[in-house]
Amino acid sequence: MGMYIPVKELIRDFGHDIKVWDADKFKPSKNIAGIPQKVFLTAEEAEVLHEVIYPYSERSQLATYLTGGNQLQIDLIWLSTHRFPRDTIVEVANLNRKFKVVAIANWQDYSDLIVYELKGDDQH
Repeated sequence: MGMYIPVKELIRDFGHDIKVWDADKFKPSKNIAGIPQKVFLTAEEAEVLHEVIYPYSERSQLATYLTGGNQLQIDLIWLSTHRFPRDTIVEVANLNRKFKVVAIANWQDYSDLIVYELKGDDQH
């Protein structure tokens, strides 16, 4: 029998308010000459969550473990209990900046945890 570790309450207790724009819902609606046009995100369209976001450090053993040993150039780690696709946009209120999901480590076989790697998104 496997072990299952619920983290939803911990994420809620230690989380911060963030706004999330699901990439599946906010893809460019039209192409011009085959080039997707920029999507303008409004605050009303965002899903507001209270989850854990912290700076990524290559020296962080926890970050390396949770992300499966990835060596990407990323800015933040997002610990979530919600499922979103790559390219989802996350606004971190206390940083006043948006980030894009560039990689996902799904731990839902063992927990209610999904770990997202975020990179600053200059497009938004």
